[in-house]
Amino acid sequence: MSADIEIEVVERDEIINGVNLAYLKAKGDVQETYASMRVKKPNGGPFDIEQRVLSESEIGALKTGLGEVAKGVGIDGYFAEALSVLDHASEFQYWHGSTDQNRQVEEAVNLVIVQNIDRLESCLSTTDLEGTADLIRLVGRLIGSGDATVREVGLSFIVRNIRHVADVLGSKDERYKMKDVIRSVVLADEAGFPKHLLVNTIIDEMVDGDQEYQSSFLTDMLMSSEPEVRSQGEEISAVLLEKKYGLPGRRLVDEWRETSGDWQGKAQRNINGNIRAIEILEAHEKGVAALLLREFGIVNFGRYPERMLLRQAKEIAKVDAPYGVVIFSRQDHNGAFHQKTEVIESVSDQIDDQYALRVYECGSKRELAEALIRATGRYGRMSFMFIGGHGTESSIRLGKHNRGFEGGLYAVDIVEHVYPGGWQDKPRDVMRKAKERFFVDDPVVVLISCSTGRGDDSMAQKMSMLGARVIAPDNDSHIEGVDVKFDNGRIEFDVGYGGAKTRMFENGKEVTVI
Repeated sequence: MSADIEIEVVERDEIINGVNLAYLKAKGDVQETYASMRVKKPNGGPFDIEQRVLSESEIGALKTGLGEVAKGVGIDGYFAEALSVLDHASEFQYWHGSTDQNRQVEEAVNLVIVQNIDRLESCLSTTDLEGTADLIRLVGRLIGSGDATVREVGLSFIVRNIRHVADVLGSKDERYKMKDVIRSVVLADEAGFPKHLLVNTIIDEMVDGDQEYQSSFLTDMLMSSEPEVRSQGEEISAVLLEKKYGLPGRRLVDEWRETSGDWQGKAQRNINGNIRAIEILEAHEKGVAALLLREFGIVNFGRYPERMLLRQAKEIAKVDAPYGVVIFSRQDHNGAFHQKTEVIESVSDQIDDQYALRVYECGSKRELAEALIRATGRYGRMSFMFIGGHGTESSIRLGKHNRGFEGGLYAVDIVEHVYPGGWQDKPRDVMRKAKERFFVDDPVVVLISCSTGRGDDSMAQKMSMLGARVIAPDNDSHIEGVDVKFDNGRIEFDVGYGGAKTRMFENGKEVTVI
């Protein structure tokens, strides 16, 4: 279509063989305008295209043509294709780049949608679910407009038709069309707009909906580049955890955000991973996540293989078998402990016939003591213990740094420096009594903590003074593997650390270095 030709507006509906001429002419001219905007550059390749700027008369004609196309939405037989033409125009910048003329096209179609909002809305009661989804998506794009009046039309439409939005969200085939609408609503900052209506609708559909929808939707929100969308994703996650799984959602989301630290720079990645792990666990056994949290303090469900957690929940009443525990720090600033749990699962598999293995999470010395009290209260004294926490030669961190001394286990917690005829270390009475209360004679302790076996006065050396065999790395490292052996009924572990030597201590003295 050239610059000096305007679309003829056919005032009458002239029906020939059931075809509306005004609609068809407008549709053809609008599509011709789209095509004419894309001009191949001289001597350019097949994809070397530039945008031609529309004249004022062309923009005016385009608006008129789009208006006629909008009328086609209400004509029998033309709903789908008329909606398709408007839909293409409404996201012109997405397909053809953000240029002045493309913005003009979008502004034109926004105006047409606003002027025909009643006509469009009336079709919601007559079209099928696919058409409903397309209509809501089309009108929902108004919410992203820079014009406050246009945004208000889009937002009001969503509020009036929230039930139709819910119907689309409940459809496995059509719900994807709501993603951009929801994003736009979340980003809208109109005073007094009841966002909670949409949020509650989303949550209700998630509670009743399938796992695929829940995972896909939350992933999109939590991984969004916009902070407002990520924040709303966290809020939805918290309420979903409470309503669907009976979990303390706000507490868990806060824990996941805080415990992830700077791990890959994305607390939301941790939140999303844990929710997906809960979904998988709950699909196997309803209520298992709440049980693991209540009985074992497990918050970071995504750290552990699902089979191991399900086995632990299933064996909660298995009180007669000898057992050991794994204590993992709740804090994990770099995601290190997500890499180590496969090794723990292999230990569980190797000892399955003779010992039980139970995982606990702790964020402080107090929580560590409470975990050991719960374990021995139900299962008796334990035969071995693995401790995973970010370590130094004199400490193992369990919680956040801002918890100070309470947030970790230190060498000075285990021994005191006394002077009976010369300075020497002596196990503190409280720790000695704790060892006797919680452990069998000659237990084994494996430290999954960097550098806790370094030097002559290491954390491992101090712990062994309590009457335990303690295995630890002498440098920054990760655990690579554990082979389990049994010697006259006593369990033994052959531990390999990546990047460090394995050191073993008994009664304050080094036994071997591997």
